[in-house]
This record gives sequence, C-alpha cells and structure tokens, in this order.
Amino acid sequence: MDKKEHENGLTPFQDPAMAVEPYLICTPAGRVLYASGPLKNMVDEDLTGRNLNDFLEDAVTARLISDCLEGRSREFRCEIRGQRFSARAEPWEDAEGILVLLFPVNAVPGDNRWFDPEQNLFLAREINQELAIMLPAADSLEENATQLQREKLAVLRQRIYRMIRLSRNLQDSALVQIGEMRANYSQEDMTGLCRELLDRVEPICAEQGIVLRRELPDHPIPCRVDPALLRRMLCNLLSNAVKAQPAGGSIDVLLKEGGPDMVMITVIDRGCGPENGIPESLFRRRERKELLTSPGMSLGLALTRAFAELQGGRLMLMYSGDNGLVAKLILPVNRDKGVDVLRSGEVQYGVGIDPVLVEMSTVANRKFYRKDKPE
Repeated sequence: MDKKEHENGLTPFQDPAMAVEPYLICTPAGRVLYASGPLKNMVDEDLTGRNLNDFLEDAVTARLISDCLEGRSREFRCEIRGQRFSARAEPWEDAEGILVLLFPVNAVPGDNRWFDPEQNLFLAREINQELAIMLPAADSLEENATQLQREKLAVLRQRIYRMIRLSRNLQDSALVQIGEMRANYSQEDMTGLCRELLDRVEPICAEQGIVLRRELPDHPIPCRVDPALLRRMLCNLLSNAVKAQPAGGSIDVLLKEGGPDMVMITVIDRGCGPENGIPESLFRRRERKELLTSPGMSLGLALTRAFAELQGGRLMLMYSGDNGLVAKLILPVNRDKGVDVLRSGEVQYGVGIDPVLVEMSTVANRKFYRKDKPE
C-alpha cells in the first residue's frame, strides 16, 4: 500500500482471521503466506507455509506465477484435497505477491438460499403495482400543502422510496437465484462514473456526520460494465458504511487499476470492528430469532456480491488494522467485449424516480425527499 494511502489513515492488511472468502495469499515465488479460514474448513488443512506446486500441477503453478509476475491474471480449475474449485490468480494489490481466489464447483446451497424465489417474484410484482399508485398520489398532495404537510410528505416519499428499493432487491434476489438476472453492458469511464456518484452521495453523508474521502485517478478508466448495477453496488457499500458509524466518522473510497484487465473499488469505513463479525454476503434464510431481533432483510451485500459475480468480478470483505470493514469490488474491464446498445435507454425504477435517492433511502435525511429541497 502506497504512501498516500497511509496518509489517509489506511493501514496494510493485518487481520485476515476474519476473512469469509476461500483464498490464498502467496509470495511471488508461490509460497503460501496465508490461507483463509473458509478454505481451511473446506480442505480440512491449513496450507500456510506450503508451496503452490505441493497441491497444484507444476505446469499450472508455473504459468500462474509467470503471469502474475508480469501483471496478468489467470483463470484455471483445480482440485485441492478432494475439493474442486474454479480459481483465479492475480497480482496481490496490497504488496508483492499472488492472490488466488477459489470458487467451489458444484457447491450445493441447501438451506442457505431462499426457499421459493418464484414466489418472491410474485410478491415483488404485487408491491410494485401498489407503489406505482402511491408515489403519484403523494406527489399530487404537494401543490396546496402547508410547510408542515410538506415535511410529512417528505417522510412519506422517503418511505415509498425505501419500499421501491426493498421491492427491487426482493425481485433481483429471486432473479439471481433462478439464473435469470441479466446485466445491461455499456462502455463507461469508471473514474467519471465514481466521481459523479460520490458527488451525489457526499451531501447525504455530511448530514449524518460522515466525511466522505476519495482517491480517484486523474485519467479515465474505460470499462465494460452495467452502470445501473455498479451504482447499486456502490450505494449498498456506502449506505452500509454510514450505518456502521451512527455517531459520525469517515469513509474512504479508492479506485485504481489492477493490472491491464481489472479495476478495483475499495470502500473503507471506521465503524464496528471484527468483534461483531463480517456482515452477511450470502442469500440465506433468516433464523427464527432474527425475525424478532434483527431489522432489515440483509439483501444489500448479497446482491452486491451477486451483481459483481454476474459481471465476472468479485466482492471481498475483510477487516484491516484499526479500520472498520474493508469492501473491495474487483471487476474486469473487458474493453474488447460487446455492449447492449438496444437496452441502453432502460429506466431503472420508473420515470422521474432518482435511483441514488432510492438506494440511499435507508440512511439519507428526509430533507433530500422534499419536492422543494435546496440544491
């Protein structure tokens, strides 16, 4: 991690014990420095201290080491102690070395998935139909409203936006689970897209006592991505970072290229530490006691992870040093692949509905939902 990041208060990766992803961190020569906890559980062995060619084919090990030394990533399949994986090796962005991400093959979700995604689609459709009537009805009351009534209408509008967000999340979680979720790709400048979104979110954070810092390149980063899904992913990470700091704090957002074929967006808060565990990033059925004690449906991070994987990327969550949660979105740039020209004009939620205010509705101040809100 470079000097500038240290000056921002960021510290190197120090506490991998709380990692939730199966992965390895290796030296440039292929010696394993760290094996994550989930990987240890899957293969029933701690691979720390071993060499990659102790459990991977020599030819595969040689190719991925060579590629990573030259700044390239490599995808491959492997079997480790009887467990099969689809894997990706890439240069480790925090120091010299190799990061090997491992994706279990033929993993059976079982009870960790929602029971009936088709029923959730029906439920989301019914909610959408009701919301399509409620929002125009609320807006129609604005014309002759008093100041006090406008304040109450702002609260109502915010709650409707929250319902729109919930309904869309419920719908998309079902689409992901039945394999019908689709990305709408276009060529975007990641630097400009992130800057525009952060400009929109910064006043929302400031109202909650949160300082939003950014470290963006001074040049465009062309990338084939679904811009609507990217905004939703970033808004999910940012709203979670705000919730983690109810008394105020700071959020750091870093955008940088990870070699010639990847781009990384890192969101770091100063919220609760590892004692509370890493937030859930999988779709799962809630425990019965959670229904009474834990608010929210816990869909945001799960969808962020699903949206990243849909676009060939990855969401990684970890704690680092004295910082709070570190969330890294790693996406391929795919500059040589096609885009969806015919779908580029699709409206995400409906005409006249601000998608940023929808996604940030769980943390934004109600004043942002007034029709006469200040610029």
